[in-house]
Amino acid sequence: MTGITIICVLTGAILGLRFKVLVLVPSIGLALVGAAIFATVQGDQIWLAAARLAVIATTIQIGYLAGLFIRGAIETVGAFEQGSPAGKKFHRS
Repeated sequence: MTGITIICVLTGAILGLRFKVLVLVPSIGLALVGAAIFATVQGDQIWLAAARLAVIATTIQIGYLAGLFIRGAIETVGAFEQGSPAGKKFHRS
């Protein structure tokens, strides 16, 4: 379960860096369908499958939030560059 969690957080972070929030709906849906099929094939108990689905959906969202913070930090650092119009407000001549 740890491996799935790490993969979901990284996937969410990549989505957060690049896309808007609406990309979470199909990505979580696709991940949940895949996990449900995997749980069915393995013959997992229903509570274990439900827990796995909840962890997958939650970690993708947490990763997306982390990606948004990273994107904001990158854009903030880019705004402080001297050549950018936004950076001129912060630099004194």
